[in-house]
Amino acid sequence: MDMLLAEGDQCLPVLSAPPLNVAKLSEFHDKKYVTAVRDARCDDGFGARGNYYSFAHSCGMMFEAAELAMQGVSSCVPVSGFHHAGWKYGGGFCTFNGLAGAALYLQKLGAQVAVLDADMHYGNGTDDILDVMFSGHIQHWSVGLKTKYPQDAQEFLDTLNGELERLFGNCTVMLYQAGADPHVDDPLGGWLTTEQMAERDRLVFQFCKRKNMPVIWNLAGGYQTPYQNVLDLHMQTYRIWKDV
Repeated sequence: MDMLLAEGDQCLPVLSAPPLNVAKLSEFHDKKYVTAVRDARCDDGFGARGNYYSFAHSCGMMFEAAELAMQGVSSCVPVSGFHHAGWKYGGGFCTFNGLAGAALYLQKLGAQVAVLDADMHYGNGTDDILDVMFSGHIQHWSVGLKTKYPQDAQEFLDTLNGELERLFGNCTVMLYQAGADPHVDDPLGGWLTTEQMAERDRLVFQFCKRKNMPVIWNLAGGYQTPYQNVLDLHMQTYRIWKDV
């Protein structure tokens, strides 16, 4: 533990985590791709090169949270899940898919894993990695553009609890990618108000609490300007998680 984060009357521990090495990253990505990113020989998904250690650290944080979840501890991991990164490619501002990596790691540790991806955009990279690893027992729902809820916010909220029960009722750990880009003012999103975003998060965290299911939640897309609007949405998720 490095420090305590004070929020109201409650102090929450803030932990650090080591970066994943090439061997660990290669458990959920093709090793040739991992080493090409490390050696700055390929695009990292951001149209750039040379940022390997930043993304190795973000994946390390997801793995640390996975170990805590196996002890019954829920956590917020303030990094992206990078759900567009597939088995041997990056793209869409995603390099290494910590969301898929943590799901596979939890499965190895004996968890029944739920992956709820509430970003506005389909988590194609997560599906790609889970398909390559033949991990059909990991329950993955990407709420993004490929769902039957493209614009109907109220229908989505009214049916969310039932969908969570149907898909994840038998799971033991939840990975929740709490995207900020479904917000109605987001240039790449556009269907949930601030209040509906809060209700989305509240329903997810209440479901996990009822199921006694540790939840690991991370940040995801958000493209509004000024960027403070995105930070405010992430902080709203944090406060709801803390209070549920």
